[in-house]
Amino acid sequence: MKKRQETWEYQANSIIKQRNRFGSICKTKDRFYYLLISIRQRCININHFAYKWYGERGIGFLITIEDIIRLWCRDKAYLMKSPTIDRKDNNGHYTFLNCRFIERSENSRKSQKERKFNQYPVKNKLLNS
Repeated sequence: MKKRQETWEYQANSIIKQRNRFGSICKTKDRFYYLLISIRQRCININHFAYKWYGERGIGFLITIEDIIRLWCRDKAYLMKSPTIDRKDNNGHYTFLNCRFIERSENSRKSQKERKFNQYPVKNKLLNS
């Protein structure tokens, strides 16, 4: 008898059904809930330390907990050592199509590269002239 291959959509839907059926046992220990709250805080809470990098730049919070679970399964974040959520388009909103899970080390390398690139903006000038 062949074992049924589970797709990421099937895995995500089973997690969502389980959450809806039993609810989260303790919301503070639920990683999806914690991630959703931290994204929301940095986008809409003026007093959050990271608001200046997210909410002040106009980055919106347009993702649900079900979307985060689907991303988790799609990107196989459960296999990663230290998964973090990342926006593909750095100036885009938090949406299902713009987000992905990557390793924390890869995310920090990406942000360091962007900081170095954006540190000295050159407008309308050639670098070799």
